[in-house]
Amino acid sequence: MSNPTMTTPRLTALSHGAGCACKLSLDELQGILAGVSWPEHDDLIVGLASGDDAAVWRQPDGRVMVVTTDFFTPLVDDPRDWGRIAVTNAFSDVYAMGATPRVALNLVGWPRDLDFDLLRDVLDGAARVASDAGYVIAGGHSIDRLEPLFGQVVIGDDDLLTAAYRAAVREMARLNRDAARIAREHRATAATDVTRFGLLGHLHRLALASGVAATLDAEATPLLPHVDELLDAGYVPGGCQRNADQAGRFLTDPPSDRPRLLLADAQTSGGLLFTVDIDRAEPALAALTTLGHHAAVVDSTREGPPGSIRVIEP
Repeated sequence: MSNPTMTTPRLTALSHGAGCACKLSLDELQGILAGVSWPEHDDLIVGLASGDDAAVWRQPDGRVMVVTTDFFTPLVDDPRDWGRIAVTNAFSDVYAMGATPRVALNLVGWPRDLDFDLLRDVLDGAARVASDAGYVIAGGHSIDRLEPLFGQVVIGDDDLLTAAYRAAVREMARLNRDAARIAREHRATAATDVTRFGLLGHLHRLALASGVAATLDAEATPLLPHVDELLDAGYVPGGCQRNADQAGRFLTDPPSDRPRLLLADAQTSGGLLFTVDIDRAEPALAALTTLGHHAAVVDSTREGPPGSIRVIEP
């Protein structure tokens, strides 16, 4: 039952900054966050450092959990519409990470002198949208405050990230022992493992030390499963972007963004990059493939400024 002593003003009249306009600016946030020592954890795949739409947490079984929150003051006067818009905005961050929302908690701030029937309508609007989206509102938290506020914490999961993660773990745990043996058997002239500088960075260092230039075939370079899908979904780690930016120093005829980002991907425990004489390339490739390695002939040396790389795009 509504309280007849309560007032029912327009909701937007109660908000000093409607919707997202009430949020702190990016510059303000960066200044605040820079002064906080945030704890790190190996299972936090995506967190504050990347500025993504949601956090991504690795679970013990190898799956990933995607978590986000969003809330704001009224931006429309109809309470059901406000509820619908607020939760749609919250779980859209989960969609933006390529994930599916599963469960949510309501976040409510409400003045005690504002009709509670309006709040009921806000929650009803939110519940209807959640039902349509296929996720469950499991509870929440409410406080008394001067301005009304509403939003959600939303938790989802991401099959794409999970599959990509498992594939990456398999490759990161693969020993380079057999690859090193095959490189020796085929009289490799130079070799390096591909780690945090990405394929571009390590090829540059190898070519520079050898006094040659290189040509890299982007299309021939093996990729882990789902990498293209992850790139399309906007997953570009900070280390990958930094590598791609730095590669501009030694790339001739710089390639488009897509191959440049893929080839600059920072590796944690990557494979071997080694060079052999041209007549030994195919036999070495066949030996690696037979042992289950994802191997390919991806580059060749040429005359030119030492360490420079020309990327051949598809």
